[in-house]
Amino acid sequence: MAADSLFPLALLPVIASMLLQAGNRRNYSFIVILACAAQANLYWHLEMSGLAAEWAPNVAERAQQLMLNLLLIMIAVMGSRVIPMFSANWLHRQGQEPAIRHPAWLQRLCLGGLVLLTLAEFLPPRLD
Repeated sequence: MAADSLFPLALLPVIASMLLQAGNRRNYSFIVILACAAQANLYWHLEMSGLAAEWAPNVAERAQQLMLNLLLIMIAVMGSRVIPMFSANWLHRQGQEPAIRHPAWLQRLCLGGLVLLTLAEFLPPRLD
């Protein structure tokens, strides 16, 4: 439990320093994603060990949901960059110009929606 919980926490400053040194602000979101994944991993281990039963019941289920959402966000971020690039490169090799445009506002809207969905799943439900 300790080794598995400490690994992402030890990896976080290494990855963060590399991304910050590179200076590409588009990749800074991966620092937040890794930090949230480390927190979810820790919460899961705390419940599995019985240490979180009193102060946070069912935290493991919420941690698993957070990890799935983080994975979905990571796939969306990487896919929104890689898939259009591969498609455009293939079309260029075929001698064609890509007719499909990839608007930045649409990418931001979709990723923002995924982040809002992830946050909304952890708000307590209101039964007014």
